[in-house]
Amino acid sequence: KVVIVKTGVGKVNAAMTTAFLLQQFRPKRVIFTGIAGAIHPDLKPGDIVIGKQTLQYDFGQVTDDSLITRSTRNPIDRMLNPLFFKGDSLLLVSAQSAAQTTNFKKMNTQANLPHIIIGTIVTGDLFVSSETKVRELRSKFNADATEMEGAAVAQICWQQQVPCLVIRSMSDKADSKAQESIQNFIKTAGYNSANLLINMLMKLPD
Repeated sequence: KVVIVKTGVGKVNAAMTTAFLLQQFRPKRVIFTGIAGAIHPDLKPGDIVIGKQTLQYDFGQVTDDSLITRSTRNPIDRMLNPLFFKGDSLLLVSAQSAAQTTNFKKMNTQANLPHIIIGTIVTGDLFVSSETKVRELRSKFNADATEMEGAAVAQICWQQQVPCLVIRSMSDKADSKAQESIQNFIKTAGYNSANLLINMLMKLPD
């Protein structure tokens, strides 16, 4: 049985929905997918990042000079969570395998099918449309994509010991043209993300 839920935008909504999902349906595994902004300089709208790890880049301490990113803490046992939440290894392999046989759509401005990488996805309660922020996230975390929910989902799953994987399809490059880009590419990016997920689900063991 497969349960599909929509989290809404932002880490609070994502964490709340994930907690409800785990409590009510007790899934064996959680796969979170959707769109994101590309941080890796070689990624374009339509390309896909399968998350080997996720991070909440806006959790930490603000100083006059910078934001110091810190690990979150499990509220039950008070133990620090890892700074990076690793994607489940079995789900990573399944996603890579499914990507080889998924029917992706090309973006209307591009000649090639989506490029797919295994990479780092960073999460914050901010829609990034800044070349400066892109450079910072790439430099500090070697980030490949940025979005607003994935690491919150990964944190809840980590704390409840449920295997989790985040997959994102690029809708923009998180730069100053991101708002315009997302309007042009969101449908195709969403289609590719959903199609990969469906193909992946068909290949997973019961």
